[in-house]
Amino acid sequence: MSEALPVFEAGRLTGFVASSADFTVYGRVGSGRRLYLWSGGAAGPVEWRVYEVEGFRVEPSVWAVYAPLEAWRRLGSLEGLVSWLAREAGHRLQGKKLLLSFSGGKDSTAALIVLDALYEKIDFKLEVVHVHMPYLEPEYHVDEALRLASRLGYNVEVIEPPRRVLARRLLEEGLPWRRARWCTYYKTRPLEEHFERIQADYMVVGDRIGESLMRSKRLRADTLFERNRFEPIKHLTLIDVVLLVRSLGLTHRDYQAGLTRVSCRYCPYKSLAEMLIDERLGGDEDPGLIEEVLRREWRRWYHDIPLEEFLSEHYWRYTPRVARAFHRLKRLLKPEPELDARRAAELHSSVWTTPIEALESLPLLEPPEWRL
Repeated sequence: MSEALPVFEAGRLTGFVASSADFTVYGRVGSGRRLYLWSGGAAGPVEWRVYEVEGFRVEPSVWAVYAPLEAWRRLGSLEGLVSWLAREAGHRLQGKKLLLSFSGGKDSTAALIVLDALYEKIDFKLEVVHVHMPYLEPEYHVDEALRLASRLGYNVEVIEPPRRVLARRLLEEGLPWRRARWCTYYKTRPLEEHFERIQADYMVVGDRIGESLMRSKRLRADTLFERNRFEPIKHLTLIDVVLLVRSLGLTHRDYQAGLTRVSCRYCPYKSLAEMLIDERLGGDEDPGLIEEVLRREWRRWYHDIPLEEFLSEHYWRYTPRVARAFHRLKRLLKPEPELDARRAAELHSSVWTTPIEALESLPLLEPPEWRL
């Protein structure tokens, strides 16, 4: 599941791009959309239909799913949003302690920007933490989180799961794969323990309704709170968030490199296009451990796929059956290359590199209650 990203050329909105699993969807205004399948370090066009591969159905409509493009703004001004939040949530936040998990990604950064402005109107205490995943996440993510938060005047406490436990789990079970993402527990548990230890009242969550189809179903539009979760940016669009972040010069380096999210390098939900981009960024904490983990996985479950292709196509993201289906599909279709990782990075990063005036010129559909 991904979020469609706007593509700009010469400061004009010309289309969108969405990369998910081993596919990329690229649409241009007036030309429709095309589906690309990644194989051998490049992507070529394939038909948008169901493929039968030795009894397994590969449906692009399932694997290349993405949230629709939100090429408009809701946020007329930060002051307008903050004034509305103060009216709607002030009575619940006054005198409370809030905890924000800060990755340095666009949504947690936007949330911190909003909270920093909200503090001028409401008296609350805010603590900021960064949850680092050893081995799975680049080490520079810690430095980026500290750098970006410090620009707003905040110190960040870095927490992480036990390294020995995580290393043992990797060697025993392999890298997390789709539908078996055992890493989630090790990411959320330290945060939950910290929340309890500091006796926080609310966890600040930077989820947005339009970010994914799943979140659009889960997040309620009629409230800013879900139990002990405070969701201050849930109504913002992608363009709103990017404008907030870029206006203060707080863009994470991963976005400029062409990644669509700030996430673990070895996240099974990262698209193959992003995997190929991420390979160039470096920063692995223990490359030797990851190499050993991958070789063990291949010997145990994926040995009917050539090792070189298992590694280059990052088939560890899938169950063995799904990995074999994609492997055979690529050999069957042999798509003619049209996109490479460099071009994918240009498309993904377009919203971060286009002149900011191009974003400001997009339609504004501001809720009346946010207007000053």
